[in-house]
Amino acid sequence: MRVTPDMKNEGGIPVIRDADFLGLDDTGIQSKQDAEHVRVTVDSTAYPNKTVWLDPDDAEAFGRQLIAQAAEARKART
Repeated sequence: MRVTPDMKNEGGIPVIRDADFLGLDDTGIQSKQDAEHVRVTVDSTAYPNKTVWLDPDDAEAFGRQLIAQAAEARKART
């Protein structure tokens, strides 16, 4: 689920500070970019979390792969 600005964690801190999306098990996922790379963090609301840095081409390819897999998962629902 996409994180909204009004969502708070148990301590009252906005979840959007640490996650863009929450998985089905409430695992946070976040992406950021600096000048040259894209950072993807999994379990972003926990400590420790796991981060991977991607160059722009790999980040774009990963995004396309996610879109294709989401389309296949939607087909499987019906």
